[in-house]
Amino acid sequence: MNSYILDAQNFFTGFCNGKDISALNICISEIINNVYDHSRSKFDAYIFSQYYPEINKIKFAISDLGVGIPTTVNEFIKQKGNSPLSDFEAMEWAIQKGRSVKSQKYNIGAGLDTIVNILKGTGNLEIYSGNALLKSHPSGYLRYVKNPIKNFIGTLIEITIDITKLESVDETILDDYTF
Repeated sequence: MNSYILDAQNFFTGFCNGKDISALNICISEIINNVYDHSRSKFDAYIFSQYYPEINKIKFAISDLGVGIPTTVNEFIKQKGNSPLSDFEAMEWAIQKGRSVKSQKYNIGAGLDTIVNILKGTGNLEIYSGNALLKSHPSGYLRYVKNPIKNFIGTLIEITIDITKLESVDETILDDYTF
């Protein structure tokens, strides 16, 4: 994971003209950690990324072929003696700060919430899992709709970052880093 993040950072830095792309690194790291911690996928995460110069945006998608967010959340909810949630409710539950299925002892429930907050003002997020699709807007507004992909397996997270909305990096700081 760290190798991919560094490679992606080096690649996208060339297109970002002094912009701080740490949001990209944090988002990729959080999503991949969630795949390893929660998905139970037989395969690692699949990552696709692309820079679109005509719209000045970076898009990346990370997907797994695991059990999906609604299944993972509902297994946890049922263990606590609660009634299962709809796929929409399970997705909403999963993005709340402090909510975790605690599949690993270090999980604190800050991953998806962190991503939503990082993208406020700079980009948007789409999470496809089960029958639900969560869409975020740079304003922070979240919308849940029916997943248009029938019989969807696993989770797919797509993030779009508007480079023009990223903060500039102080050029003197850039001199201290080797890319």
